Amino acid sequence: MKEWLLGYLFNEYPPIWISSWGILCLLTGSVVILLVILRSRLIKTRKIQLQEKFREEYEALLTEFVFDEEEYEVGEEKYNALVFRLQRAAKNDIRREVLVATILFLHHDFKGAPEKRLVRLYQDVGLEKYAFRAIRYGSWYEKAFEFTELGQMQVNHGLPLVLNYIGHYSTVLREEAQFAAVRMGGVKNLEYLSELNRSVSDWQQTRIMQELDQFPLEDIPSFYYLLDAKNDSIIVFGLKLISKYRQLDNPDKMVGLLWHENLDVGVAALSALVAIDHFPVADDLPNLFYSHDEQFQPEVIRAIGLLGNDSHIPFLEELLQRNDYDLVMAATKALIRLGYTLPANTTLSSYNKEIYKHARYELIP
Repeated sequence: MKEWLLGYLFNEYPPIWISSWGILCLLTGSVVILLVILRSRLIKTRKIQLQEKFREEYEALLTEFVFDEEEYEVGEEKYNALVFRLQRAAKNDIRREVLVATILFLHHDFKGAPEKRLVRLYQDVGLEKYAFRAIRYGSWYEKAFEFTELGQMQVNHGLPLVLNYIGHYSTVLREEAQFAAVRMGGVKNLEYLSELNRSVSDWQQTRIMQELDQFPLEDIPSFYYLLDAKNDSIIVFGLKLISKYRQLDNPDKMVGLLWHENLDVGVAALSALVAIDHFPVADDLPNLFYSHDEQFQPEVIRAIGLLGNDSHIPFLEELLQRNDYDLVMAATKALIRLGYTLPANTTLSSYNKEIYKHARYELIP
């Protein structure tokens, strides 16, 4: 073997043979790669075609079901036949994917009875079992989609599974699970927030607040319990909710948060006290002004203008003398709200007089 190899490598034509073998391998590899790409594209094209075909089929079928209540009355023969047909279709991955997407799409557009009929159909077909399987064994993006699906279809018995992810390290999974929990279990499920260690983003807070708008006011609980959370973002969210619903249970609890070490908490507490018109806090505001840095001070002055009285005018007049545009502007607006008029013999600098004049133009058309 050794002699043959040496003879082959050192014979008269080794470069030709080596080049030929190299070119042949290259061509063979290129053909294989091309075939793989073509096969992948054919499969993808076929899948898209099937999805479009099934989408048209299910849109027509489900639209007929939604609007023809007499023909598809729950429990009757035609309804049961539809359920059986969709159960068989759901065993095929592509059909099930299109069916669920169509139900969710129509559910989003319809309100009232049609919306409820779609939820009932989804549950009777048993589509949630596929969602549960995806949450347990699927990829992260499949889990996130299924949280949305279960929440929208109000699969309340799936709530324990969803709650396992509300503190997940993945932001996407965590936020989708939190939002689904509210949709599935109502406002009472917001209690989980007080136990969270991770921050709740402003975007997530906005989503949850918008979802709460779907509930009757009498179902909205007091959110003061969120002020005891160890997570500052949850405290801020609780203050926003208290402000939104003007809850007056225990305003003194919010007053204590004005001196919180986290500036965001202090600002949110002050905004909430202003929102519920808690006038007694006005007497604490001058001291609060001197206890915080310049970032918080304009907010304190604004609150004095909304909650204060004539006794605060000397404090605000002193601020007019400052060489700080933001403070002078805030103090001017607060004084105007309290009915103050700048005296003719004022000792303000010409610069501060211009600020005062500009503030008046902003507040008074």
